[in-house]
Amino acid sequence: FTCLLIVPAAIAVMTLGADGACGLSDAGYARVAAVPVEVVDTISAGDSFMATLVVALLEQGLDAVAAELGGWLHRAACASAIAVSEAGANPPFRQALDTLHADALHAADR
Repeated sequence: FTCLLIVPAAIAVMTLGADGACGLSDAGYARVAAVPVEVVDTISAGDSFMATLVVALLEQGLDAVAAELGGWLHRAACASAIAVSEAGANPPFRQALDTLHADALHAADR
């Protein structure tokens, strides 16, 4: 399990392995399930998850990520899913992450 705390504590996030992740922001509590994939190697799951959130914070800003924390947690869970589906510590490329995230969102709408 990994944990990210942004100080001042506007966002707190914890990964829960196969149980997904949860987070707390000024906007409230969010929890997401892990994205189901065939697991090959878990070595970079947490790093990929947290890196996705850090990129979101850098590109979108703290307020935007805090306001839509559930969506960003889901995107980070997609990054972890890609990472664990391959052997070795290989974080996902953005295009693969964009595709899986969009596909997962469309599947959830059905």
